[in-house]
Amino acid sequence: MCGRRPSVVDHAGGVGEAGGGRKRRGTRDSATGGRDDADADALEALDARALAERARAVGFGRDVSSRATLWARVVGVDVGGVDGGRFAARARRARADARTIDADVERSAQAYVADERELEALRVEIKAALGGALGTEDGTARPRARYYQGLHDVAAVVALCDRRGRRGRASEGLSAAIMERLVLWHLRDHTREDLTSSMEMVSTWLDLLAKIDREVAKVLMMTPPFYALKWFLCWFLHDVDDLVVAVRLVDAFIASHPWLPMYVAAALVMANADEIRKAGASGDDMDAVALLAKLSIANANDSTDAQLATVQKTLEAAFKLFERYPPNATFRPARNSAATRHPYPWESSATNAYGRAPLSVETVPHDRHRRWPLSTIDAAVFSARVKRLRDRGLLRRKQPLPVSTVSVDVHSLFAVLTFIVFVTLRQALARALGAVDLSYALGGSAAAATSAALGFVRLRSPRPVLPRRLPRP
Repeated sequence: MCGRRPSVVDHAGGVGEAGGGRKRRGTRDSATGGRDDADADALEALDARALAERARAVGFGRDVSSRATLWARVVGVDVGGVDGGRFAARARRARADARTIDADVERSAQAYVADERELEALRVEIKAALGGALGTEDGTARPRARYYQGLHDVAAVVALCDRRGRRGRASEGLSAAIMERLVLWHLRDHTREDLTSSMEMVSTWLDLLAKIDREVAKVLMMTPPFYALKWFLCWFLHDVDDLVVAVRLVDAFIASHPWLPMYVAAALVMANADEIRKAGASGDDMDAVALLAKLSIANANDSTDAQLATVQKTLEAAFKLFERYPPNATFRPARNSAATRHPYPWESSATNAYGRAPLSVETVPHDRHRRWPLSTIDAAVFSARVKRLRDRGLLRRKQPLPVSTVSVDVHSLFAVLTFIVFVTLRQALARALGAVDLSYALGGSAAAATSAALGFVRLRSPRPVLPRRLPRP
């Protein structure tokens, strides 16, 4: 889905475009950017919280040789304590999606590396990073995270920075350790059994746009939002050919809320709001589709400085939107959303009781083991979420949701019978004594007894079959 566009490889002069011969920016010469030892020492002196603030505000500069180490500190990875052998053993184990990973990695990183031999070596490390992050200690165990097409774009940038920092030394598993944190926390909504959580993120993004500009949101709701899904899955890296610009984006996302890509996408759309309105007013939906498909966070034809300026402006606008519409106060994320795990447990400001462990790989719409009425509320909320996704064309319309079934045991039957007897006695006493106050009092007790009785009844709502892969637009 997010595979990088193929280009013609010039074995003599690096990577160029088909028929062009223009050398790609972001190769070894421009990516290092002239290492500033003073600035590197200043970054090393900062603690993890200050590093995260720096990453969000201005990034870590153009030097990529120490980028992997800085990212590891931001996500709470002990650089000196990484067990490279453990990640290597995971990568060597057979995986069901190994063919998909191989195919995606074979067309990745060609925009960043000109030398063919280095590119092949880098791709081996990308596969190792993905295998170490997604694999398990036991080959028969269920994977903690699933691979999706587009994750290789993020892994390519992380592995390349790690490779530049080692300066030819053997891999120590640092890129795999960073990717493990990302797939279990930042990108958790995309690394589950299916893409339901990703589709809900797209739906929430449309709700955010409706709060910002209802007219623009109306135009976007008439078009299939697969362009936005690409942004979220790939962290906007799919359309970025400059490594310096790519690491600036990773700086911001790796140190922020997992929904920050949603706000960056909103800022990008609002920067082109006038053109979107015109496309919507034309009456042809294909005009809006063509415009949105061409939107990119940076123009690959601009210079590196110009691209960085554009990205920085978009990020600043996104953070303003984030402050104006904070996720937890503006929306109600699903209970298994990655947004519920922020702040992350390794951050000093983490006070979220639910954020102590990563979410599971399953898409859990509601807890089927909670008692009535909570289970009924969960089932209704999930049904509404699925209906909204289907109405917006984000899920295929297969079979309707199964009707909830009631499981009644002996305790449930006894409680219901007790309630019926109690109501009968209440009515008899009310008629005999003529005491209206007593009737109201007994009526209140009956309501309490109803809640207690039906508390034994559990509603079981099987989950609908959701698509593993999205339909092509």
